[in-house]
Amino acid sequence: MPSHHTSILPDPTLRESAHEVESRLAACAARLSIDDLDCLMDRVSRGVFGAAMTDIGSESGTIWLADEARTKMTVGYSHSEPQLVGREQSLDEGLISLALATEHGICENKVYQNARHSKRIDEALHFITCAMIAVPFYLGGSVRGVISAVQLKRQSDDPDPPGFTGSHLSRVQQLSATTERLLNYNLLRLLFDLNL
Repeated sequence: MPSHHTSILPDPTLRESAHEVESRLAACAARLSIDDLDCLMDRVSRGVFGAAMTDIGSESGTIWLADEARTKMTVGYSHSEPQLVGREQSLDEGLISLALATEHGICENKVYQNARHSKRIDEALHFITCAMIAVPFYLGGSVRGVISAVQLKRQSDDPDPPGFTGSHLSRVQQLSATTERLLNYNLLRLLFDLNL
């Protein structure tokens, strides 16, 4: 397999500040609010997020942010269900909390049969979650929340949607890494006041 090398080398002047930049980036990511996330999710980030959700057949995709005390998660972004933004879930319930705690992805069909699934949002918005993917979401070098994708139905006697597969899980894990890079870039642009 061929090795690829870039001709671009680290700038010694900038390298001296690398630790400070990383530290500031991590601090900003740790205290990121819902409003901050909304600003960071620019047109490119929203497009990438929405395209990935469409590719896997997800009806709704969200970014959940954990609070600094790690007691709850709040929906900070939803590409197709804006009424979800601001909804909260305690970190001691639900499958998304499990994805945050273990930092491992979850892919499950027939979610409504799992006793660990929190029905709080289902009941509030009058739908039934049938299939779910939940993967940890990192920002500034640390786990900051969870990205989830779901397939829904409106009535219990409706047929279940087709469900998710392992390749769909891989796609959402890739989306999480891509979103992290895009948002880290947007945070750095703000910190350095860059007009790129």
